[in-house]
Amino acid sequence: MFRKYFSRNYNDVINESKKLQKKIEELDFSGEIIFADSTAKYRTKAIVLEKTSEKYPHKTLLFYRRDKDGIHVSVRRKDGKVNTPELLKKSTEGMRGATAGGHIVASGCYFPARYLKIFINNIRKYHDLYKIS
Repeated sequence: MFRKYFSRNYNDVINESKKLQKKIEELDFSGEIIFADSTAKYRTKAIVLEKTSEKYPHKTLLFYRRDKDGIHVSVRRKDGKVNTPELLKKSTEGMRGATAGGHIVASGCYFPARYLKIFINNIRKYHDLYKIS
């Protein structure tokens, strides 16, 4: 029974991951900051984000997922030229219920959904302040 359940869900996760990868490949990667809504039934964001960050190491990639409580963001910057946890902390500053942290090349944050537009504007506003020479 477990094996049958796992096989069915495994295929669903793989298919959803492929759909998200295709959606991401259609984004405009001309800018330095790339935002993508990766909301899906299964949590495939990390897999797709990791693959994408290997392809675009000089881009700040922010993939977010909505759930009933708020927004979960994962960030990658593989070349290490942006202090991503500090950028996230600054961009969520003053947001009630927000948390942020991580490592230079991989970090994440959470905040209530009502702050999404403010968060995106803050990332654009503060991104250059957290560049590392």
